[in-house]
Amino acid sequence: MLPEIFLPQPALRPFIKFYLTQQFDAGSGIQNNMSCKGLAAFMFAFKTPATSSFYYNGTAPEDKVHLSEKPAMIGPPTTFGKASFKGDQNLLLVALQPTATHYFIKESATAMTNRAIHIELVEKTFNEVQEKLFTVTQAQAAILLVEPYLIRFFRNNVGKAWQKDLLVITDYIDQHQGLVSVEDLAKQFHLSRSWLEKQFKTQIGMTPKGYARVIRFRNVMKHLYQSPQPSWMEVVARYNYTDQSHFIKDFYQFTGSSPKVHFQKINAIDQDLHQSF
Repeated sequence: MLPEIFLPQPALRPFIKFYLTQQFDAGSGIQNNMSCKGLAAFMFAFKTPATSSFYYNGTAPEDKVHLSEKPAMIGPPTTFGKASFKGDQNLLLVALQPTATHYFIKESATAMTNRAIHIELVEKTFNEVQEKLFTVTQAQAAILLVEPYLIRFFRNNVGKAWQKDLLVITDYIDQHQGLVSVEDLAKQFHLSRSWLEKQFKTQIGMTPKGYARVIRFRNVMKHLYQSPQPSWMEVVARYNYTDQSHFIKDFYQFTGSSPKVHFQKINAIDQDLHQSF
């Protein structure tokens, strides 16, 4: 089944970008590289416990987080991840706004960059909703169960720092497909480069340049998946890469392979996700 995307209710839109649900049978097992999409997320199973796991490139396999009967969180990425699925999968992914991670962990978002954990390590409240999620079979019912817990959590953890939220700046980067420089941002929003660097690391877990690179790549992948015969040179020109080697270097960091290898063996799950947002 193709992924379905649902928007959060208005009270959650400063914190939640969207919900993505996916239901499929992974049979005896599927293992995939999951390319970088620039979003941190909460992950829940509904209907039945999920036999699935995830870890980012560069971390040890023993550090992988298993979804199973407990909810998980994947932090803001600057690289690709490795996922495995087995059997019946009914998954709810709560995609966070870029600035929401540090409210969850109550410290700089860099502590979660390229990291996956069980949510209970920092917030045990969501274990309660996870138990309830095994009583529902439909995606929308799962979302209705989760939303009150999310509202309560963010209402209790926003604090004064919210006044300096970077969401308007990340929206600007998204709208420009990542094709902006730090100097552009400083000028556009009348802020110093040093302030931007510090706040991006605190609230998002990466530098403004790093975040823009991820957003550019996310748009590149969506473009390539929607193109019947993708042209690497067209991508280089369209997305302001210095040259083809620059593009390939970014592509390898964010997917774990070269463009040619990646598109010779397309990962259907990853493709569905890139085409969905």
